[in-house]
Amino acid sequence: MDLVLNVIAVLVLAGSLWQLIGYCRWRRLECTECGMTMRFRCVSRAEAQTLAARMQQHVDTHRS
Repeated sequence: MDLVLNVIAVLVLAGSLWQLIGYCRWRRLECTECGMTMRFRCVSRAEAQTLAARMQQHVDTHRS
């Protein structure tokens, strides 16, 4: 029984570490018009969506 609990604990820790590594991975947004690049990491999904919207506003300034 003790071995089963240890295996479960290791799997939970490994899953948490894998998620943390993915969370802190660098992400990049690039303007197709001028080539400006925005790099960020360790942001929530809401913050990533805000940054994507900001980049879209930047792209729209080239078109207007």
